[in-house]
Amino acid sequence: MSTILAVFGAAGQQGSSIRAITRDVNSEKANALKGKNVEVVRGDVSGRASLETALTGAHTVFAVAVPTFGPDAKAMVEKYIRSLPFKSAFFVGSLFMENFHSHPFSAPQRAPDGNTWVLIRPNSSTTQLPLIDAVGDTGKFVGAILAEPGKYEGKTFCSATMLYSLEEVTAIMAKTTGKNVVFKQIPLDEFMASLPF
Repeated sequence: MSTILAVFGAAGQQGSSIRAITRDVNSEKANALKGKNVEVVRGDVSGRASLETALTGAHTVFAVAVPTFGPDAKAMVEKYIRSLPFKSAFFVGSLFMENFHSHPFSAPQRAPDGNTWVLIRPNSSTTQLPLIDAVGDTGKFVGAILAEPGKYEGKTFCSATMLYSLEEVTAIMAKTTGKNVVFKQIPLDEFMASLPF
């Protein structure tokens, strides 16, 4: 029986595991995976032939659905997968801690004084968010599913490392960066207008 775990989005935050399927096998992240003795193969979800090649011999597939800001495509994908004649389980990561520094629109913005960084949200500073260290903690949840697939068949794992208030997030950012980071609540329409999408 095959023991290959095929991972879509392997060069991303959640997917760094085993047989890495990525559109660009020569990217910096793909090359780093090769250096860890991970088999890296080309696979593009828009090309059936590349997927058939990438998945040949795979026992398990970990497919990462990209975020969407419109109709919930992830829910449609889950519904479709549940209709197929094979075992499945679903991992739903909460908000990624990494997004605070990897997405400019999620990160604190430099104030006009040049010395202050402002985390702007439409929520109050006491609003608690479920956050997960996507790189450090995803494997713990997925590993539990893979260790006992029969037990978790058809189940959905909603995951978070912890609930953090925006006030706590701001304090952690200030402590870890050594910068003056403050929180500012703004109206929802103003926040939406500031987003790049």
